[in-house]
Amino acid sequence: MNRDTHLRTLPPMNSALKTDLHETIKLSGPARETPVDLSTRANVSTGDELSDYPPWEIGHSINGYVITNYVAIKDHHRIYRSIHPNLRIPVIMKCVSSREPLMRETLIKHLSNERDILRTMNHNNIPRLWDYLEHEDTPILVIEFIPEQSLSELLRKDKTLPPRKVLRIAKEINYALDALTRQQIIHRDIKPGNIMLPPNGQAKLIDYGLSVIRDEEYTPVPMAQFQNVLGTAAYMSPEQIENKELDHRSDWYSLGVTLYECLTGKLPFEGTDRNRIALRHIREVPISPCSIDKSIPKTVSDFVMRMLNKRPDDRMSDHKTVDAEINALMLTCEMQRTTTILSH
Repeated sequence: MNRDTHLRTLPPMNSALKTDLHETIKLSGPARETPVDLSTRANVSTGDELSDYPPWEIGHSINGYVITNYVAIKDHHRIYRSIHPNLRIPVIMKCVSSREPLMRETLIKHLSNERDILRTMNHNNIPRLWDYLEHEDTPILVIEFIPEQSLSELLRKDKTLPPRKVLRIAKEINYALDALTRQQIIHRDIKPGNIMLPPNGQAKLIDYGLSVIRDEEYTPVPMAQFQNVLGTAAYMSPEQIENKELDHRSDWYSLGVTLYECLTGKLPFEGTDRNRIALRHIREVPISPCSIDKSIPKTVSDFVMRMLNKRPDDRMSDHKTVDAEINALMLTCEMQRTTTILSH
């Protein structure tokens, strides 16, 4: 099946997604009979991975997807780049690598959960699901390839970001959260590492392994069970830490922590003891961003601090209100920037 024929078989998508797909096709160049080996160098995290299965080789073929690059290992998942067999565009393949039976069983459930979540979504701030395969008794999630870097990579390089850029990221992720909320989905793992920043400026929220659907009977994954692998205590809301019933406002808290880090270069509560960090999220009020850095506008600082209120009822009310506030703050930041330029 050629690319054009396959495009006609795809489910309906909104205009933004269509544009995004055609841009990806344009960037990937003409269809090739054999995919290009984009890189043979693995960009992997350090750590003890002896309990994991070895990676598949560059050039290894899985249901027509030929691996072109070993991208990373993250939370006992291996991430590969490959070429879609029909569209001839880059895609990401994500699979569980752990050998340990209990962990492997849990991670496979998370991968299956991510598949089920992405199947319901059709939004340009959320990655598209292309396929779900099994190879050598290993399930594989095939999703949209997002070029460039994650927010965490950007922060490692730049330490902090200008308020206007932080607000732009907040606006894009709020769009994603609005789409999730409409489907009664709570992400539960918002952090810089799960926010991708492609060149077109449309930030994408990734990694739905811990997401839950509110209207389904669901037993929350005990975060402490694998906290060294999957838990992210530094970004969790108080209600998530206490294993209470969650709604979309829990994700706003985690987004607030992320924005706080973008503005200040620090987390609201830092340290090496995860239990102590969790308790501080429940009990303590963090120092405001504008108290750490006087150049941060107080209005932006107050917006982030409202996201970090302990009680969900004291946070924002709805996504439309959040978007309106962000627009107003961006306008204020732009006016201040213009005034500064003119004064010089």
